[in-house]
Amino acid sequence: MKGFVTQELVCPHVFKKWGDRSLMFADPRLLKWLEWFRAEINKPVTVNTYHYKGKYSQRGYRCNLCSLVKDKTTANVMYLSAHTRFQAVDFTVAGMSDEEVRQW
Repeated sequence: MKGFVTQELVCPHVFKKWGDRSLMFADPRLLKWLEWFRAEINKPVTVNTYHYKGKYSQRGYRCNLCSLVKDKTTANVMYLSAHTRFQAVDFTVAGMSDEEVRQW
């Protein structure tokens, strides 16, 4: 995918098993939007950072082994996030607050 490496978009569990093929699970509309957004905003957009020892690993596609999902399941709490269907990501934009990104 242009502008992103696969690890930015999927959790470490999924990447370990599927590698770059992990993107086959993504909603193509999400991938298209991410490419468009990164190009249009013209600033670094950060999703996951674990692949370079950063702290983010669950901001993209989350599998059932990810703590956010696993902990809810163990507690018998339903978790229906679009992240588990690879239809959502959380991200930050360099030099912009969350509110500035929303207003943009």
